[in-house]
Amino acid sequence: MTNSEKITAKPVKKRKGASLDRKKARAGWVFVLPFIIGLVVVYLPIIWTSLKLSFHQMVVQQGGGYELEWVGFENYQEAWFGGSNFIETLILGIKNLAFEIPAIIIFSLFMAILLNQKMAGRGVFRAIFFIPVILSTGLMESIDAQNSFASMMESTGDMSNSGSSASAEIVNALDI
Repeated sequence: MTNSEKITAKPVKKRKGASLDRKKARAGWVFVLPFIIGLVVVYLPIIWTSLKLSFHQMVVQQGGGYELEWVGFENYQEAWFGGSNFIETLILGIKNLAFEIPAIIIFSLFMAILLNQKMAGRGVFRAIFFIPVILSTGLMESIDAQNSFASMMESTGDMSNSGSSASAEIVNALDI
C-alpha cells in the first residue's frame, strides 16, 4: 500500500439524544428542584430578614407600624458581652442537643427494628406511635367535622361494643 491509498475511517456520527450521564444529571436536577424552589421562595427570604433585623433596632411608631434604626454590631455585642444570659443559654442548648439528638436517633432506630419484628400486639404498638402523626395532620378534626364516629355509634346503639369494634378495626388496618 502506498501513502496515497491510506484507509481512512468514516467519521463517527454523534448520536441524537442525550447521553446516559446527561440524563442522570437532568433526573438529579428534577429531584432537587423542589428543594431549591423551597429554599429560594421560603427560607432565603426568612434568613435575609433575620440577618437584616439583627443589625437594626425596631422603633415602634406612634400610629402603628415600626421603623428600623441601623445599630450595626451593637445587638451582637450586647448578646455576647452584655448583661444578658445569652452565653449560658447557648451553652445549655448545645449540651441539650449533644445529648438529645443521639438519644432520639438511637431510640428511633431501636423502635423501628422492634416494630419491624413479628410479635403479638405489633399493630397496637404501631398505632400508638402513629397517633401523634394522625393528630398533627388534622385528620381527627376532619373526622369530627363529618361526625362519622357519632353516626356509627348511633347506628349500633351499644357504645361499648361499637368502641371496641372500631378500635379493633383500626388496629387490624394498621397490622400489615
